[in-house]
Amino acid sequence: MHLPRSSSVSIISAEHLHKELFTHSGAGTLIRRGYKIIKDSTKVDTEKLIKLLKDETKESDEEIQKLVGLVESGGVRVIRDELYDVFAAISTSGNGVPVLEKFVNTKNAELNNVSENVWNIIKSEYPSLIWTVLKNDANKPFYFEWADGSVNVGEKTVFWYGVEDLDDIGKFVENVSSSGYVGVGNTAARIVNSTRSVSGVPNTYKFGQQRRGYATNRTARVGLIGARGYTGQELIKLIDVHPNLELAYISSRELEGKPCTQYTSSEVTYSNLSPQQAAEKSDVDCWILALPNGICKPFVDAVVKEKGEGHPLLLDLSADYRFDSTWTYGLPELYKNREKLKSANKISNPGCYATGSQISIAPLLPILDGNSIPTIFGVSGYSGAGTKPSPKNDVNNLMNNIIPYSMTDHIHEREVGSKLGTSVGFIPHVGQWFQGIQLTVSVPLRERVSVEEVEGMYRELYEGEKLVRVVGAEMIPEVKYISGKHYVEVGGFKVHSGGKRVVVAATIDNLLKGAATQAIQRKRLGRGEGSGKGKTSGRGTKGFHARQHRRTPFRAFQGGQTGDVKAFPKWGRRSATKLKLSRVYLDTLQYWIETGRLSVGDDVTATVEMLLKTGCLRRLERDGVILLARGAQHFKSKINIQVTHATQRAISKIESLGGSISCVYLGDANIHALRYPDRVAIPVRDAVPHTPKLIARYTDPVRRGYLSPLAKTPEERKELMIQLLKRTHPLNKKL
Repeated sequence: MHLPRSSSVSIISAEHLHKELFTHSGAGTLIRRGYKIIKDSTKVDTEKLIKLLKDETKESDEEIQKLVGLVESGGVRVIRDELYDVFAAISTSGNGVPVLEKFVNTKNAELNNVSENVWNIIKSEYPSLIWTVLKNDANKPFYFEWADGSVNVGEKTVFWYGVEDLDDIGKFVENVSSSGYVGVGNTAARIVNSTRSVSGVPNTYKFGQQRRGYATNRTARVGLIGARGYTGQELIKLIDVHPNLELAYISSRELEGKPCTQYTSSEVTYSNLSPQQAAEKSDVDCWILALPNGICKPFVDAVVKEKGEGHPLLLDLSADYRFDSTWTYGLPELYKNREKLKSANKISNPGCYATGSQISIAPLLPILDGNSIPTIFGVSGYSGAGTKPSPKNDVNNLMNNIIPYSMTDHIHEREVGSKLGTSVGFIPHVGQWFQGIQLTVSVPLRERVSVEEVEGMYRELYEGEKLVRVVGAEMIPEVKYISGKHYVEVGGFKVHSGGKRVVVAATIDNLLKGAATQAIQRKRLGRGEGSGKGKTSGRGTKGFHARQHRRTPFRAFQGGQTGDVKAFPKWGRRSATKLKLSRVYLDTLQYWIETGRLSVGDDVTATVEMLLKTGCLRRLERDGVILLARGAQHFKSKINIQVTHATQRAISKIESLGGSISCVYLGDANIHALRYPDRVAIPVRDAVPHTPKLIARYTDPVRRGYLSPLAKTPEERKELMIQLLKRTHPLNKKL
């Protein structure tokens, strides 16, 4: 292929260079025009700047001229690209904390990741920053991702990151409240998180990871032994973004003395710890042993001998202690041993193949045929063969090839059999992709079953398990969609014509849920921390214990306490106010389109009724359907779709590809008719929202409400709300 002289090759993930250049599809390599970022404030074309501000903001000419005057006088520092698709202005006057005066970008900048590059430069050059937007700014969700904290001041919201002295924030807030300062807000263009997920690298490590501003749990210090391998590298990234974990020591014989560039929370250098040196460390809460089989015993013995019964948590990723009864086996999704894991100080991590295989077989154990054994056919990416060169991880040898290995007596065959209590046959293979495992499991049964019964068994056993996803009988999990994901996906259930043999498909990322994610999950359970990084860990966000003076009783009512009516609904202990929605994901939508189950076109709109009839949506919950942006990086189809709810990221992705999305109100009668078509003969009809909250939702243009074209201004929306309320509440005298 011949390229013009001006072309350039961009390797967008240098740390995974082996994947970027040497996959059969060329995944990750990209030929594109370079975008030069300019940080010289003296070389600003005012005409282009004025055009950008007029096209992409709603500001008046007076406000634009004021900003241009600041730029020309050197009152602000400018960071922009050479095409004037992104413009940022930062001032350093006042209380010493830099202020982001303006951030404007175009759609072209979003699609080419230029906005992200400029923001990364800002964060690298300004350790602390503060900015202000209007309270109703449509981009606030994305500002929340960038910020450590925020506070509402009248009709404005102040955001900041890296500010250690709260007095600085207080001074700025006083200045904002006493002046007409607006700041970054008033932009027309949406600032969309445009992070591109590289094949095999989960989004968790990418720009846009929201950080907890004020952690309330004690940070646990982790020591990692064996960091050179693929699993060790993934563990470093997971620890880096975890709010309650800190990497204290990182040991690798081959990387000794080098700085760990993957860990950004603090400076950590690779060391080469001996078992005795590791045992003598007194500031470690957990040792993660990411070593090959048969090597970690000296480290375990040294730590136990030095520290006694109160030794730090030992988490072994190898197979050395999976058959030792004194160690706790870490698969709580299946063995429901979470309470035991919380008090354990020696935990063995399940193997990657073993995790997927056990989850695939376990629901069928009660009806398993005792005279036959399940057969597991597994294919792993070549990262499973480790970093030591061999024919099984040689990309040239694997090109257009698949290699079986250890066809009998594989360690995972023994592991699965011992944990499930039944023998299994396991035939592993290695394929030409880098990351992810595809499993096809044939399970003989002693009694006849239907596909619906099989699917019900799996959904019942794994109900409420966040890291196990049952996708149903119609969808076969594919390995290309599991790379970078932290869960096991199981589905594609098929029953033999005789009714006594079931075939199940499952996928798992061997480096994440098969190793690193599972280790972090075990670390959390082994020390009893909260279930995630969200608002409810630690003090929480509501109730007495979330208050400032929570240690001493407070006589007056502080707010935030949930009333008894909501806390204890009449029919069982379910939330009376929480929406119950069926979920549709963008990657699932792409799968339906590629397999021909869902038709797309300019004159075709995918409605909720169509999703149900085609089998794309198996069940409709009581409050409708929500479209979520999972797998947005894989979605590439133009589609017109109607749902009841949608996230802003999903809306942005659909519309960036030229499609359209509309959120419609179905009403209780229509949802009941769609949920039970055999019982209800009422046809689906137009419904009208009947409460102020519903009317506000479906007239909101930001949420793409289907009534928003009828009322484009706040006054029109208010008038439409009154008309709809009069129609649905004719006896209300207040209207």
